[in-house]
Amino acid sequence: MKLISEFKAQLATLGEIKRVWLTSFNINIGFIETHLLPAVLGMEEPPKNRSEFERLQFDLTRKKIDFRIYCDKRLITQEQHKRTSITILPVSVRQIAPHLDAQNSLFHPKVIYLEDVHGNMILGAGSANLTLSGWGRNQEAVDFRRVSTNKQYQQIKSFFTQVDPNMAVDDAFPVRRKFSHDDPDWDFIHSLSGKTLLKALANGDTIKKLSVWSPYLAADLAGFIGSLSHAFGNPALRVDLVPDLAHGRFLRTPGGEGTDVLRQSGQLRLCKNPVERDERSELTHAKVWLATGKSSATLAIGSWNFTAPGCSSVNVDNTDETHWNIEAGIVHRVSPKTKIVGAVLDEKAFAYASAELLEAEGLHIPDQLPFDLQVQFDWRSGKYTVSGEWFDGKPTAQYALRLPGIAQVIPLGWRGKSLIALRDLVAEQPDEVLTQHFYTVIRPGEADWQGVIHEVGQAFRRVNGFDTLHDLLNSYISDVDPQDNDAVQLRETLRDGDSAEDAPPEEKPPIQTSATSYFRLFYALEKRREQLETLNDDASLHYWLFTCPGCLLELVEKVRENLAAQPGTLFGWFMAHEVQSLCQLAKKRYRKKSLAAHAWPKLVIDIPPLPVKGKQRQQYLDAIKQRCGYEA
Repeated sequence: MKLISEFKAQLATLGEIKRVWLTSFNINIGFIETHLLPAVLGMEEPPKNRSEFERLQFDLTRKKIDFRIYCDKRLITQEQHKRTSITILPVSVRQIAPHLDAQNSLFHPKVIYLEDVHGNMILGAGSANLTLSGWGRNQEAVDFRRVSTNKQYQQIKSFFTQVDPNMAVDDAFPVRRKFSHDDPDWDFIHSLSGKTLLKALANGDTIKKLSVWSPYLAADLAGFIGSLSHAFGNPALRVDLVPDLAHGRFLRTPGGEGTDVLRQSGQLRLCKNPVERDERSELTHAKVWLATGKSSATLAIGSWNFTAPGCSSVNVDNTDETHWNIEAGIVHRVSPKTKIVGAVLDEKAFAYASAELLEAEGLHIPDQLPFDLQVQFDWRSGKYTVSGEWFDGKPTAQYALRLPGIAQVIPLGWRGKSLIALRDLVAEQPDEVLTQHFYTVIRPGEADWQGVIHEVGQAFRRVNGFDTLHDLLNSYISDVDPQDNDAVQLRETLRDGDSAEDAPPEEKPPIQTSATSYFRLFYALEKRREQLETLNDDASLHYWLFTCPGCLLELVEKVRENLAAQPGTLFGWFMAHEVQSLCQLAKKRYRKKSLAAHAWPKLVIDIPPLPVKGKQRQQYLDAIKQRCGYEA
């Protein structure tokens, strides 16, 4: 996959990676997690099982890389499987560009934005969607450039801040006065700015010829070329097209008399691809535009198809710009001698597509809900935040929301066009969000609709743990980072059986608590007490109390299991009191307890009763409680 190799090469030119932002029309989440995420993290081999996917997510979080994906929200299919908590932000065209056609306008740019911790930036733009076909099977065109001027920086800022209205702009795009690269002669053009593709291509010159690679062509090809001629102010504009032929023969346009007239006059030529295509390639999906003028030439590589919506620059048949797509690409000057087309196609080498083939090859956009929802889950607080806006028709109260970790279905109510605030959306079973990354909208009599959950606070996802209490207590004595402890395993809730490593462990007899001596128990818990007392901020405390392998919550759970399996022992009585004492210390040190309100009830141990034999034994136990500070 050449594009993967080039992507890695671009990353290698940067220092420690800070941001990786990718946009696409449609996406394949499995491809992103299996190939792109490992490339960002410098991994040579793709992950093979749940443990390795979770390791990728852990490394991404530990390195504090802002990795995010933007795509058209209608193109995230319900059949996709998501194994990590990477940020996927669906883009609603009707929300960010209300002047466009809510149903037919597409979010179609394919942009790659890379930044390192030193402020060095690379922008890539082209034709490749974030799919296996886009990065591995199609013939695509992508241009990578060093961000070298404030003008380029502002063009990028303009794009992303409009694509993501919720972005913290000052953090993502602070004022920059210096740029470390020297590549000033390019522009980033996108549909959310004032400058169209055609204006950028003309650049003040009189355009004589337009050469274009595009797999998809305008249905009224002659009418579209006429609009281009008018836009360039040249009725004699010549157009050379390098099309992709469906089934090796058919142009994706019905043709017509006007098209034939243009071809016969030589104003339109259909040309061969000058670049040899790999025989395994499924499609020439590249979109390249070369405008040649009297004294200059300009090249554009991006997402622009040779159609009115794809060009996002001209109006055809009295339609207006509401039918345009959101597109983007990189434009720069080249030599007037530059050529991007091959020889003219032989008349017998192609035919126009039939109506049936065009229908089969055409894009079918899934229906969307009459409203948009944004669902966010905060791993630290265990809470959902839901916002929404109604777009199509009159709001109705017939829809409801189902969220992982919350048993009851949540009715959706509307006040005008805005969603009535949903409060106290705490996940009773947050572990469900570890494997269920989609929310579901339901309406009686209709198919369920799914959307992706935006997860934040991924550092507080509880993924790994210990299989036994014995291993857990040993980890308290060891000075090894719990994430690197050899005894750490993927938690059972995540073992989906996809591979031998992920399969549930074989049944083993439980380790008796007697395998841990009194000394080792007290020593391990005292070490953990000392460690908790060194933590002075709530975020660190939260990690050690509720998240990391061997966290206090895991200790409580395992002690409960042991007490249930071996009730009424003196060892269990001491163990329960010691753990309860740790829980009390944790609550005292955690300042803003409201941030973990959902978790505190889980840090409770029921002290088991002891069979009392004689007054002296009871007095002895009372003395122990007083000496050790155990609550009565």
